Amino acid sequence: MARSKDYIFERKGKKLKLLGNFEEFYKNVDDPWDQTSKDSDIASYYEFSRKRLIECILLHNSHNSIIEIGSGLGYLTNIIKNNFQQSFVSGFDISKTAIQKSRMKYSDIEFCEKDIASHNFKYKKHVDVVILSQTLWYVLENLDVVINNIFSMLNNNGFMIIQMAFLNNQNYGKDIINGFSGLVQYCENDINDMFEIVYKDFDNSKTFDYNDGIVCCRKKS
Repeated sequence: MARSKDYIFERKGKKLKLLGNFEEFYKNVDDPWDQTSKDSDIASYYEFSRKRLIECILLHNSHNSIIEIGSGLGYLTNIIKNNFQQSFVSGFDISKTAIQKSRMKYSDIEFCEKDIASHNFKYKKHVDVVILSQTLWYVLENLDVVINNIFSMLNNNGFMIIQMAFLNNQNYGKDIINGFSGLVQYCENDINDMFEIVYKDFDNSKTFDYNDGIVCCRKKS
């Protein structure tokens, strides 16, 4: 069965190169990221990670409007909607197929086909929270553009939340973001004119194969 390695990353010796063929991935794989898995380590990790994300959003009173970037088939977007039923919740993804499938599955949620890493990115609304959950590696090479686009979408004092599963042996993008500490350093040093960190947490309990890291930044006025 085809997995993400056939579409998203290509191994070059000890390093990985981003292919980023998300459209073909969603066309050919029914459950691209094993998000419907029930009895595996990845299922337990997803449950743990999603709970931490919801708790992070709840830490702040400003969440009347929330957008998830890289929403895929909409599983997490729907969970967010169920937890914040009075909020406007939307999901963005670069894949047309992913958006079509999301709209069919969750017809009460707005899903938009958009490339957050594009210099031509536009969105008509301003929102309180923008989330990058498990998408950091896929936008890493254009991260500065992504951050600028998120900044333009946020209301004053809005929040950007970045959450990622960090492996002990990172094989991609270490020159840009080297682990969780590298993400924190990037937020503190590279984008501190736009954002300030208001919350950060790294789980290294070794409960899962992945170390869940989350950083919440507030937009500076």
